[in-house]
Amino acid sequence: MQNLSKRREELERWENNIQIKEATLDATQKRIDDKIKQIEAMKKQVALLLAQYNTQEDAKIHSLVKIYENMKPSEAARIFDEVEMPILLLVIDSMAEKKAAPILAAMNPKKAKQLTVELANERKINTRITSGAEQLAAGVPPVPAPAPDASGAAPAPASTAPTPAPDAAAAPASASPATPADKPSAAAADPAKPAKN
Repeated sequence: MQNLSKRREELERWENNIQIKEATLDATQKRIDDKIKQIEAMKKQVALLLAQYNTQEDAKIHSLVKIYENMKPSEAARIFDEVEMPILLLVIDSMAEKKAAPILAAMNPKKAKQLTVELANERKINTRITSGAEQLAAGVPPVPAPAPDASGAAPAPASTAPTPAPDAAAAPASASPATPADKPSAAAADPAKPAKN
């Protein structure tokens, strides 16, 4: 009986420990869930603030673009020659092409060339990003560009065309059996033997 009573007490302690651990786990899980909810709320708030900031910045850029579009090209070009490249890219990229063209023509040639290169690189990067996103959305992984060789030039793509079969005319002629016309006559083979009439 004593052993049974001792065993029952051990089981009760074990059950109490399990209940305490379960309560601790439930409290920990609740705190984790609350933290996740707080993080999700903060993400939504940050996204909203970022969208508002982008809208305000776009409005400022649009207003600035309108100012330069209404200026004389020579006056706008003189200012653009002194503007830092990141800001200049934002303004020019937002301008109508027919408005930007005369300004570029009136700018300092060196600055205009640098601006043109930067614009081309920026649009190339944006095109690659858009193309990669479209491929991923369609379930097609983008194909990486081949790595350049030691000379810095990109290797030529391997040809997938099948190897042509050897031309029959180019093959060496096999030895054909001699025809009767090619065989020497008996008279020619033995000049001492007279030919039959």
